[in-house]
Amino acid sequence: LVGNIGSPSRIKYGVLGDGVNLAARLKSLNSQYNTHCLVSDHNLRFEGAHEAFLARPIGKLVLKGRSEPTKVWEVLGQRLPAVDPEVSEAVDKHTRAFHLYLERRFAEAARLLREAHATLASAPKRSESGESGGGGGES
Repeated sequence: LVGNIGSPSRIKYGVLGDGVNLAARLKSLNSQYNTHCLVSDHNLRFEGAHEAFLARPIGKLVLKGRSEPTKVWEVLGQRLPAVDPEVSEAVDKHTRAFHLYLERRFAEAARLLREAHATLASAPKRSESGESGGGGGES
């Protein structure tokens, strides 16, 4: 729902709905996860999404107001123009580690997460380089 809400003496333009609530919940999680742009799996379900955007899985989170877990991703930027190959490799390692974690292969997942974190921590930050696709954040 989008539009003017209220009475003629006190009116406010606003947006209401599940999508707005979901976006607000994900935005507030950025500080907890030390991320910049969290999206739900729904946002990356179009054909070619993972080829177009560099994204790493964060987890299956039960968000306030929902009973089912929502798969959450951090979008680090567009894959093209050219993203630093080391950052792209680190995101791929993080994704593989996430799947290993879900398979309960914790030692292998931890090794890959450490490698991914080391690369992302040493990559130029988006705010420093002026480009999207930089690293940062906890893995």
